[in-house]
Amino acid sequence: MLVNFRGSSRKPPKNPLRAAKGATGYLLGNKDHKGQERAFKPVLLDGSPDAFEHIVGYGNQAGKYTSGGLYFEESREDLIKKFGSEKAVEEKLQEIMDGFEETLFPGLDKDQYCGVWILHEDKSNIELNFLFAKEEIRSGKSLTPYYHKADLTRVNTWKDIVNFENGFSDPNSPDKKRAFIPEFFNEYKPIDFNSEEAKRRDFKKELTEEIEVMALNGKLSDRNELIDYLEKEKSLEVSRQTKTAISVINPLTNKPARLKGALFEEKADYKQFSNDDYRKELMERYENERFKKIEAQREKYKEHMEHKKEQLKKQYNKEINYGQVYAGSDFKLYERTEEKDGEHRERKQDIEKRNEGIERRKPATKEKSRNSKVKKNKNLEQCKRSYEEARKDRERTFNRFFGENGVFGEIVNEVNKRLKGNLLMRMENFDKYKKIEKEVSMETSKSKTKKKSQKNDQGFSM
Repeated sequence: MLVNFRGSSRKPPKNPLRAAKGATGYLLGNKDHKGQERAFKPVLLDGSPDAFEHIVGYGNQAGKYTSGGLYFEESREDLIKKFGSEKAVEEKLQEIMDGFEETLFPGLDKDQYCGVWILHEDKSNIELNFLFAKEEIRSGKSLTPYYHKADLTRVNTWKDIVNFENGFSDPNSPDKKRAFIPEFFNEYKPIDFNSEEAKRRDFKKELTEEIEVMALNGKLSDRNELIDYLEKEKSLEVSRQTKTAISVINPLTNKPARLKGALFEEKADYKQFSNDDYRKELMERYENERFKKIEAQREKYKEHMEHKKEQLKKQYNKEINYGQVYAGSDFKLYERTEEKDGEHRERKQDIEKRNEGIERRKPATKEKSRNSKVKKNKNLEQCKRSYEEARKDRERTFNRFFGENGVFGEIVNEVNKRLKGNLLMRMENFDKYKKIEKEVSMETSKSKTKKKSQKNDQGFSM
């Protein structure tokens, strides 16, 4: 059994409901990716496609879901022989699906996530395809079923344990390793045979087939000899080497072609491709090591499960004050309506568009801020100069009007002079008036004394 998660775009689709219906429609449809009729009709094993479509189409995390599959090498007939009956096979498949969900969502209840399981048998083997919405149903928060860096070890350990306990074919076995990993040459996308893409594909295909023939005939023993052969005999440049692949420059396009597979691994021993006895020895060694490691893998699986369980419980299993977002597993019973979720999705898209616009404008705003800082500094210097000039102008204007020799000073001096002159004149006139009054008073007193003297001499008044 092999576990595979399909890649998805980072940005949600423009029409989430259409994307969700497209995913379920393809897996439940009677035609494959080539548009041909399937030999066996798909079978819905578990989950509700309608609930999945409504959550992905109208939920808080609209347009976001995880898809993939559990792919078995065995056919249904092989599993019936292994487990004894059709019913036993169905029970075993259900047990595997439940175990996989428990691995992805440890500690969460069945009503906290929405998933769909669909069976395919049109390729003469068992395929359990799954779809999981990226939303925790009780709270409406984001729920990522599989994050590669954090969950790869746990999922791979579960896969190894299930394969060992049930006797399924092991994809890690040496006899399952392919000499090279081919591309789908001209199968899905028709291309122009004179284009660079056609030249790249042809170069890669011819080179890998040649290397495989040489390894099968025992002409190469390891990757170092292969690199020497490519550089010295073929005059090709090996531009990059990793643990699992090498890159060779295509002379027709001057671009690297990546070669990946068992032939191009760093520690590859090419005897396994040319010597049957050596292959058997490798298989025996691998089976012995696998039997010894299974207990350690079970312990590792328990540790990773406990860690993930605590993480999910802290994030999602808290008390909800206003009740859960969705009630039950049937969308008809959901408290939320399509109109409300549609409005929420539109509002969310508007926010995302606004954020995208902000991100696009960031470089321009940075440049503007730099220019504005320079302008501010220039403006500040100009302001300082203009302030000094204005201050000097004010001083000159003040001195011109209010200084000692200013216009208003001269006017005040003139007024003061005139006032002072008038005052002096008045004071002089006052003194003269006083003198005249004094003289008049003296004369009146003299006349009175004369009259008195006359009355006294004659005995009567004059």
